Amino acid sequence: MAFNNSTSLPLLLLQSLKKSGVLSRLVGNKDHLDAIERARSYFLVFAVVNNILSFSMGTPELKGFSEDAPDDVGERVKRLAADLGDQVAQPFRQLAGSDEENPGSQAESQQTRVPDDEEEADERTSLLPHHAETVIHQTKRHITGTGKKFYRSLPGPLQTVIDWVACFVGPPSIGAAIGATIGLTPALHRLFFNDPLEGGFFNAWLTTPIQNAGELFVTLQIVVVGVKLSLSLRRLKEGQGGGELDWRTVTFVALWRLIALPA
Repeated sequence: MAFNNSTSLPLLLLQSLKKSGVLSRLVGNKDHLDAIERARSYFLVFAVVNNILSFSMGTPELKGFSEDAPDDVGERVKRLAADLGDQVAQPFRQLAGSDEENPGSQAESQQTRVPDDEEEADERTSLLPHHAETVIHQTKRHITGTGKKFYRSLPGPLQTVIDWVACFVGPPSIGAAIGATIGLTPALHRLFFNDPLEGGFFNAWLTTPIQNAGELFVTLQIVVVGVKLSLSLRRLKEGQGGGELDWRTVTFVALWRLIALPA
């Protein structure tokens, strides 16, 4: 009930209202663009607070309940073995049994067989030289070790406070802090948002590309929602339902979100 699961739909609605001109009849022809910008700012500020609380308090609550979590490999091998028959199934059963007895054996053997320099590159592969990666890794490990030693030396109550504050530190909160600093500092505000001829040195080559990427957020979110719904419908047709929901819970949440809060 607390967290909205959609930020893109209200923003998409605002874009539609802007194009259709409906708001101009409510707030006047001269003020409807400012009203749309204010409304979008309200939605985005709400989304920032929403994400900060969701990623801080929601992460420990959702551990082990990922909707995209893969099936257990051992169980899939067992089902495949049962379909193939006893004669063909024996090697698969041995494979599944060995993986269950020692889950890390397969990964360790793969790491043993494949050297680091010969691993298949992907979009996460670093472009830095090996020496630079080693220095970065050692620096991170040194900073982490120093921070842990300092944390353990603190008294218990202070550790509890630090744990509570640290759970709110993440990408949403860091982005909000940077945005607030830039927006509320007049000098930085001029550098990032004024015209280039009026001191906005970052506007053309930094602020505008970021704004263009942000404008794609609404459309991309709609695409993601459509893909999710399509996959859910396909799984439902294949007999892989998502489970059952208590009608009392659904009714209570729907009444609260759709009737109580708007009222």
